[in-house]
Amino acid sequence: NLLKDPHQKEHRPSIGMVQRLDLDTSGVMVFSIHKRAHKNMSEAFLGRDVRKLYWALVAGYPAEASGRFSSQLAKRRSTNLMVSVERGGKQAETLYRLLQQLNGASLVEVELLTGRSHQIRAHFSEAGMPLLGDATYGGPQFIDDFIVPRQMLHSRTLSFVHPVSGMQMNFTAAPPDDFVTVLKHVDGCLNGIDV
Repeated sequence: NLLKDPHQKEHRPSIGMVQRLDLDTSGVMVFSIHKRAHKNMSEAFLGRDVRKLYWALVAGYPAEASGRFSSQLAKRRSTNLMVSVERGGKQAETLYRLLQQLNGASLVEVELLTGRSHQIRAHFSEAGMPLLGDATYGGPQFIDDFIVPRQMLHSRTLSFVHPVSGMQMNFTAAPPDDFVTVLKHVDGCLNGIDV
């Protein structure tokens, strides 16, 4: 705008990332455009004030239809991988629920009670059920002759109280095409599952 005063300070929202997803993880993310909201949201994500649900396609089958992984996670310097340790790590709590048992794989819903780096990937790998396509944590790259294009992890739902208005906020993302394609390849379907 040529008529704008060049000395007038422009008020642009500063967009800040509140929470991160691992590279190759699809789904819901939260950004803030206000400083006050950003600070409060960041604190909520560090605590247990945000409900985070994921869908994962994992190799094999869990022994129980639902369960919990609880360990201290730390980065192993030699491999740069997150691993469970006796002491010196950060507490990590992961809940899971089996949605479908498939051909050599399982579709699970995962709830993070803590938000550690690579938490889902590390916990499922250590339980002998690495995520399909997650080469870093030992997940299979192929199903028969079909290439799994990425780690099959999808941020499904985020629920939290808005830091300014106090309103309950719920956001859900349908799984992307590549996730659905792999799901169908292992004889899965989304019939009966609300997408």
